[in-house]
Amino acid sequence: MLRKPSTFILICCTVIAGIWSIFRHIAQMIVRRPIVETFFLPLPKADFEFTSSNPQGNEIAAWWYQGRPGAGAVLLCHGHGSRHEKMIKIFDFLRNAGYSVFLLDFRAHGNSGGDYTSIGLHEWEDIAAVIGEAERRHILQPETRLAAYGCSMGAAALANGADRLPRINAFILESMYSDFRKVAVNYFNAVARIPDCFLIDLVLHMAMHESGYSYYQSRPCESVRQIFPRPLLLIQDNQDNRVFAEDFARITQNASWAKISTFEQAPHVGALRLEPARFEREFLDFIASAGISVA
Repeated sequence: MLRKPSTFILICCTVIAGIWSIFRHIAQMIVRRPIVETFFLPLPKADFEFTSSNPQGNEIAAWWYQGRPGAGAVLLCHGHGSRHEKMIKIFDFLRNAGYSVFLLDFRAHGNSGGDYTSIGLHEWEDIAAVIGEAERRHILQPETRLAAYGCSMGAAALANGADRLPRINAFILESMYSDFRKVAVNYFNAVARIPDCFLIDLVLHMAMHESGYSYYQSRPCESVRQIFPRPLLLIQDNQDNRVFAEDFARITQNASWAKISTFEQAPHVGALRLEPARFEREFLDFIASAGISVA
């Protein structure tokens, strides 16, 4: 005769099922189309607005603002859970300086298609798609030199795809994580005080099962080498609770030729907000020295 399970076993099973459900929900929140804050300052109407398909068939939305005749261009790549309008402060000083400005929404963000984000692993494909479309439409001219700025996920996307983005002549990367697992460890510790343990790997494996992306493969601290010999500016926000000094050191070890700018009091992607004059000056000086200039 079968014995009924004890109350203790039932409680244990219920707790385990509850924990499993919570962590699965967390995994889905990370990799499904993120919820972006609804308030943002709108950008003016673009000179050219278009879409291009990435290899997964997602329609990637892009915007081009033409600068002075003969001016260089700067591509702005937003972070996870953001969208192109959130780059408005950088957009403003680049436009005031006379540069052309090129923006996109990554897959599963903003106006672009897709249900899942790879959080910097494959978003370089979105970048390649819109650059190729801008060239086909003769918006981005062959003689126009192009710089790219990426923050957080956007920076990882640029580094991970650098060898497949030859059209980009110079890179500016802010608050870029060293590898995805490490930034997940830092994030969960900062938000929920969860230390580095199997629970983080459980969430990552759930996320991988949900989306089909192999997040462990995202290691921009190594792929940053692919940028060489093109000019590179690395911006470290020293109060970043996602990218620690030790993580930044792993990146700089593989980018010995890079110019490094440290904002001592800035939080994650907070350099411009904290020290706007210095950020603008160093940004513009760097792209000018890299040959991306205004006529």
